[in-house]
Amino acid sequence: MKDNKPAQAFYVERGFQADGSVRAIEIGGAALTEVRLKGRIGE
Repeated sequence: MKDNKPAQAFYVERGFQADGSVRAIEIGGAALTEVRLKGRIGE
């Protein structure tokens, strides 16, 4: 999620990068913004 900076940092430290793709989703009545991080697994 866009506002989950600790989770984003976890993936960035492992070589993932935001690719600019975002989408709005709703969970439990809360509007959230999802960001996509791309990277390779196992390298």
